[in-house]
Amino acid sequence: MSLKVRLISVLALFMLMLGILIMGVFAASQQLTLNGSINFNIQDRSLYVKDVRIKHDMSDSQPQSIDAFTPGYINQGFALDLNEISQTNTYGSFTLYFDVINTTESMWEIKNVTLPTTLEEQGVFVSGFGGRVEVNDLTDADNDGYKEITNIETAPYSTLTISISNPNASAENPLVLDGISITIDEYVSVIVTTAAVEENATETSLGLATGGGEVEIGQEVTLSASFTGAGDADFLGWKTSEQATEYISTLPNYIFTLEETSPTTYYAIFTEPNAYLTYDNFSTTDSTARLRRCSAGAENIIVPSAIYRTGSAYTVTSMYDSSSSSDGVFYQTRSTLQGVSLPETLTRIGEGAFRDCSGLTSITIPSSIIIIDSYAFENCSGLTSIVLPSTLTSIGSDVFDGCDNLQYNVDEYGVNYLGSESSPYLYLINDGTFNSGSYIIKNTCKLICPSAFRNCRGLTGVTLPSTLTSIGYNAFYNCSELTNIIIPEGVTSIGSYAFEDCSGLTSITIPDSVTSISNGAFYSCGRLTSITIPSSVTSIGSDAFRYCGLTSITIPEGVTRIGNNAFEYCNGLRSVILPSTLTSIGAEAFRYCYGLENITINSTTPPTFGSYALDNTNNSFIIYVPAGVVETYKAADGWSNYADRISAIPTT
Repeated sequence: MSLKVRLISVLALFMLMLGILIMGVFAASQQLTLNGSINFNIQDRSLYVKDVRIKHDMSDSQPQSIDAFTPGYINQGFALDLNEISQTNTYGSFTLYFDVINTTESMWEIKNVTLPTTLEEQGVFVSGFGGRVEVNDLTDADNDGYKEITNIETAPYSTLTISISNPNASAENPLVLDGISITIDEYVSVIVTTAAVEENATETSLGLATGGGEVEIGQEVTLSASFTGAGDADFLGWKTSEQATEYISTLPNYIFTLEETSPTTYYAIFTEPNAYLTYDNFSTTDSTARLRRCSAGAENIIVPSAIYRTGSAYTVTSMYDSSSSSDGVFYQTRSTLQGVSLPETLTRIGEGAFRDCSGLTSITIPSSIIIIDSYAFENCSGLTSIVLPSTLTSIGSDVFDGCDNLQYNVDEYGVNYLGSESSPYLYLINDGTFNSGSYIIKNTCKLICPSAFRNCRGLTGVTLPSTLTSIGYNAFYNCSELTNIIIPEGVTSIGSYAFEDCSGLTSITIPDSVTSISNGAFYSCGRLTSITIPSSVTSIGSDAFRYCGLTSITIPEGVTRIGNNAFEYCNGLRSVILPSTLTSIGAEAFRYCYGLENITINSTTPPTFGSYALDNTNNSFIIYVPAGVVETYKAADGWSNYADRISAIPTT
């Protein structure tokens, strides 16, 4: 089934420059002489001015044609000559009538009339304007690509009017009209109709679409599709014709800015539910659903953006994450799947979604996707190309593992980039491929994939580009010769265990754009003796600094959680300062910090204390807390075990 939405929508502005010089006086029987021209600035063929008429507003007579006027088309640079046209005017106001034949597929009307300051100072004002040039029946009789009026002489016309007044007109105060600016806007009608594709389909069973009205170029247009039948349906997207092979949008509510080149026809495509696809996690609060499974035998699948089940609409926003190696969304159809189209409503591709789909050769990831989970395309041996959006913020581990035919861009170092020059790169490298000296990542790279530099033991330095937003899981694992690294502003995500076993790392700069220190981010960085955590960080993950060489650490205000084992085995750690915002300390967080001398906690409420959080530390370390809550800490769960070490923060 399909739904046709006809959008005749182009806003074109053109300026009607009216240079009318009227010499004379608005007194009894004064002569009115029109000098100058009406100058039009409009693209290509458009309007045909059949007649210009004038009427003295207080008279009972009909508007009189201006004899000297010559009819003609209004094209770019064309001027309607009004020189030497004389009329008798006995009143202080008059109306000009422009009889216009429309040769376009749009409607036209006066939007505004502006007087120059010189006229306003004389008391002249525009007392009114109006009229609309309606659309005529047009045909492309000569097959030149333009629809035309067959006979301009007999075609119906519309009238635009402008009324001008000067109550102060007199022999001593002659009215001189010059520089009046008339803005005429081009409007188009958004006409909503339905077109049944199936033999028995009706408008009621097909659905509805809205988006009608009059639209100007530069304005937003909203097309909305909703299924209203008694049964179930899937919405696939909007097309410009029923025969079009591409969807211009897969969003049920399609919002776009109208341009001169915008299509004029839109079809909302509904189908019967695809029997291969099943869904779960139906939410009544935000009307969303999750794609759960594609059953065996499917070859080409279009995942809908919205599904309509028993009268309710649900937007498809996510995929199921597999919990085993054989449980991805498309795993059951792995031997037959050849192509898949994903909607713009999806934000995440689930774990293992296309695992082992060997017949899949190419795929385009829509710009709505921000996350591709681990193993998503693992062992897609037939995959040769993939289009990745610039919106992607993170990618899981082993996403393209076993994609032996996937085409990369290879730089002079033999390093692989996935993507194109026109969009941010997705950076890939095999374990240990780059093993000598320093490396500069291309300045369009946005993501460093998981395990990108894994086991590159000879890597001594790396320059990260300003375009980077994410560093993947295990990205620099075991880069033992890497001594320092500067993470650029703009990176929001440092993957778990990203710098694990970087045993030579002595310094690292973390920007304010990073909001969390992930699990194991600096695990076993034994030479990392100090680090500044930015104030933007709100949590410290488990194992984040485990086995590090830190001697002191200040956790900034804003951090609410320290994960399990976060600083375990930091034997050189002497001093710790914790913020007032902290609410929980994970299990074994500071266990085996044998050198710990003092820990200062600025929170007036004792944080939740995980098991063994301070076990096997220096037996004489001191816990400093705000003066007014010393007794509260001594009585709190977990903290009571260290009551003899708790005292007020020293005043300086």
